[in-house]
Amino acid sequence: MSTRLGPLQRHGLPTLTEVIELAPVGDAGAGVPARAIGRLRSEPAPPPASASIDVEQVVEQVLRDLQRDADLMLELRLREALAPVLARLTDELVHELRGRLTTTLRDAVTQAAGRELARRRAI
Repeated sequence: MSTRLGPLQRHGLPTLTEVIELAPVGDAGAGVPARAIGRLRSEPAPPPASASIDVEQVVEQVLRDLQRDADLMLELRLREALAPVLARLTDELVHELRGRLTTTLRDAVTQAAGRELARRRAI
């Protein structure tokens, strides 16, 4: 194995070419890379949670996060549901407008041709 560490190796993540040695199956940390077990044992425990946590602030933050997630999910689901409906309606609208435009154009050409024929007869 190379002694030069890549950016992911510096943070304890293996690369695809690195061999990972797992702890034996009978150990408490079975399935956990051996170097991770050593790191877990050597790292200091996080400080205990402060007693001055404001429950209302935590609730507000959780509600804001949930609302944001719900809004994003709702928007995504609406877009997914409305996309085929809007595509179908757009096709129908284009078809209907094309028919109306054809009728209007035909009427305009008929009137213009009638005026031109009347003008030529008058000459």
